[in-house]
Amino acid sequence: IRSAETAKTTLHDLVTSAKQKLSEGKQAVFWKDWGAAIELLGEGLAIEGTNEPALTASLQSTLDSAQSQKRAEDKLLREAEREGEERRGHGNNGR
Repeated sequence: IRSAETAKTTLHDLVTSAKQKLSEGKQAVFWKDWGAAIELLGEGLAIEGTNEPALTASLQSTLDSAQSQKRAEDKLLREAEREGEERRGHGNNGR
């Protein structure tokens, strides 16, 4: 009985930890802190043995979304930097 209780407690702890990572990851997504979100959600996915397919799916879909948003934001930043460099370059040509 003791080992069954221990296993149940361990499973509960694993699920609680994964849910906490999901919650923290979603909060990071809300604040558009993509790096933190990706790290937290990845940590949540790395927790094995939760036996919670819905939790795993939620972690994965939120992680996928955060990664996609980060890629899109990074692309916009690169384009803005390139545009800024081109403007500075054109401004110097007229001297």
